[in-house]
Amino acid sequence: GQINCGYYLDELDEDNGAIVIVPGSHRAPFRPPEGHPRFPEEKRVFARPGQAVMFDGCLYHRGAANRSSVRRRVCLMCYQTAWMKSREPFDGPFAQKIRETGTDQQKMLMGAIEKW
Repeated sequence: GQINCGYYLDELDEDNGAIVIVPGSHRAPFRPPEGHPRFPEEKRVFARPGQAVMFDGCLYHRGAANRSSVRRRVCLMCYQTAWMKSREPFDGPFAQKIRETGTDQQKMLMGAIEKW
């Protein structure tokens, strides 16, 4: 599994886009639908600066729209076992360069894990 952690530098409220989660969805046998659908049982999570929010990485989640003039800064971290390949593709230009030219450890951290 994977644990996601958001460490909030700014307040997370209704106006600047709370985290929207669907309780129990981490047990669903399929991935969430594409886009940002709404679910009847979804909940909003708010945070103050300096607070961390942790949740199962398989929990359906999204950020609500920031409809304010206030920024919403967060430091996001994902924790998972080193031997498990991430579900995220990490396919931006920096990640691709690291997978091509980085050290073995850097390549592993960017998802370039050989099949066993």
